[in-house]
Formats: sequence, structure tokens, C-alpha cells
Amino acid sequence: MQTLVPCADEGACAAAWEHAEQYVRTHATTRIQMLSETVIISAPPLKDDDISLTVSRLADGEGAKIFLDLQCKGSPLGEQLCASERAQEIRSGFQPALTRE
Repeated sequence: MQTLVPCADEGACAAAWEHAEQYVRTHATTRIQMLSETVIISAPPLKDDDISLTVSRLADGEGAKIFLDLQCKGSPLGEQLCASERAQEIRSGFQPALTRE
């Protein structure tokens, strides 16, 4: 899954989380609405060409994972945007952006 990044350890997860914040700032078209140690949320999409991103840091018995969710406005043009190559590039670029050194 392109939007899920498993963390090798806590240090790797902390570094990936910093990259995740930068990724949201770079790729979301709405401002960051919430930023904590476990979630980064950009504001909901209001316009047909808005892309909102939510990144969550999840812990389970197997270790931590970082997950990206992409949202577009619930309109015909918004749905087209979420299915577009641009949205797919944001999804596919997430894992490489978080695992770079």
C-alpha cells in the first residue's frame, strides 16, 4: 500500500513524521488545521480543486505505522480530482518521501 509506511523503530518513525509534516505542507492545498505527535490534518476541501491530507501515526502490536489519507470535495469535479494522476502521484510519492534519508 502506497499510503502506509511501517516504522523500523522509534527513531525512524520520528524522522518519517518530520517528513510527513513537510509532505502535507507541500501537497495539500488547504492549510494545516491540526498538528500533533500522532495526527496532521489539513483543512477540509472547500473548492473543487482542493486536496486535503490527513496523516496519522498509528501504533499496534507490530510497531508504529504512518498512514496518509487524501480527500477532495464531494462534487463531480472533486471526485475527478481524487481519481486524477495528480492525486495518484501524491499517494505514490508518500512512501518514498518518508523513507528518504
